Amino acid sequence: MPRWIGKIVSGLCLLAIVRGILLLLAQRGIHPDQWVADALSWASSPEVLTAITWIIAGIGGLAGLLLWPKIEEFVWSISKPARTPLIDLLAEAEKWGVSFSGHNLDILELAKGLREAAINSAIEIYGRYTRHKSDELNRNEPVVLVPTEHWKTFQIDANTLRRIGVENQERGRAIDNRHITTYNPSQSDWRKGSYFDLYTNTVAARRWLRRNIRKIKAGEAT
Repeated sequence: MPRWIGKIVSGLCLLAIVRGILLLLAQRGIHPDQWVADALSWASSPEVLTAITWIIAGIGGLAGLLLWPKIEEFVWSISKPARTPLIDLLAEAEKWGVSFSGHNLDILELAKGLREAAINSAIEIYGRYTRHKSDELNRNEPVVLVPTEHWKTFQIDANTLRRIGVENQERGRAIDNRHITTYNPSQSDWRKGSYFDLYTNTVAARRWLRRNIRKIKAGEAT
C-alpha cells in the first residue's frame, strides 16, 4: 500500500474513533463541543484578550533573554566564513578586555587556553605546515587542519601575540595573520614541524572565547 494512502486511512480511522467517543459522551449529557464554544466566547472578551497579550509579551521577553546568546551568535555568523584568521579572534578577545600590551599575562592564558581547547576538540585550528626552509615556499602550502597530536608538544607562540592589538597598531609594530605560528619549546629549531598562518572554525571558536573570557583574564583558562 502506498504511504499516502496509509496516512489517509489512518486519519479516517482516528476521526471515526473521536466521533464515536463524542457520541458516547453525548449519551451521558456531556458535550465537549459546547465547552469549546463557551471557552472561545470567554476568550474573545476584551479583558481576557488584553490579559493574554500581556502574558504572551512577558513570556516572549523572557524567552528572548534566555535565547539571546544563541540568537546573537546565529545573526553574527550569517555573514561570516566557516573559518576565520586567528588574528580576528584575538581582536575579538581584545574588544572583550584581554590585554595585549607589555608583559600582561592575559596573552599567555589565551595561548594556553587555545592549545587546550584544540587538544580537547572544543575548537579546530588550521594552518600552513612549515615544510620548507623558504618562507616563500611555505606560503604556498595549503591551509589544513592542525592534528590533535601536534598540540601535545607544540603551542602557540605567545611572544608573537604580544605584537597584536590596538597599541601595537598605533605604534606601527602590528603583525598580520601569517606571523602567528606554533612552536615546540623543547626543540633547538622551533620552526621544525610547526604550523603558521593559523585559522579557527569561526562559530565554535567565538563560542569558546565567550565562555572562557573571564577565566582568561583571571589566569584560569582551560
